[in-house]
This record gives sequence, structure tokens and C-alpha cells, in this order.
Amino acid sequence: MATSAAPQPARSAKFFQPGHTYASLRFRFHCGAVAPNPATGETRAIGWHGRLRTGDGEWLWTASERTLADWSDGHWTDITENGDGR
Repeated sequence: MATSAAPQPARSAKFFQPGHTYASLRFRFHCGAVAPNPATGETRAIGWHGRLRTGDGEWLWTASERTLADWSDGHWTDITENGDGR
């Protein structure tokens, strides 16, 4: 007899989602992937950290990763528009 799995809560409620961009204070994070650290198994969001350059209003982006602690402490808001958030 087949049973259906119970619905799972939306991943965005628990952690960053690939393809989404998040804002926290004056920073941004664009998540490209979520994967476990091969040594520790800790889940990491891998993507791009953005900060606003004050002189000209341009965003500077550098490669970055985020942890569950970052998600919990960061007060992140999903600002994704049209499915890609950039």
C-alpha cells in the first residue's frame, strides 16, 4: 500500500534557496547552490555576497558562503524578483 509523504515546510523558511537573493541590512546574498561541506557535513549556501559601494551606488559582489548560523542571525529577507533576484 502506497502512502504519501507528509508535506515538508518550505525550504526558504529554514535556509537559503538556490536562485534567490536575500537582503540583510546593507548587504545582499545571492545563493547559487546549497551543499554539505565534504569534511563536516555542515550545510552551506554557496553564492555571492554583495555590498553597496557608497560613492557611485554600484553593488560589489564577491564569492561567499553562508551557514545555518548566518541564516539564523542575519535577519535575511528574500528579495528575489522574476525568479532570479539579480
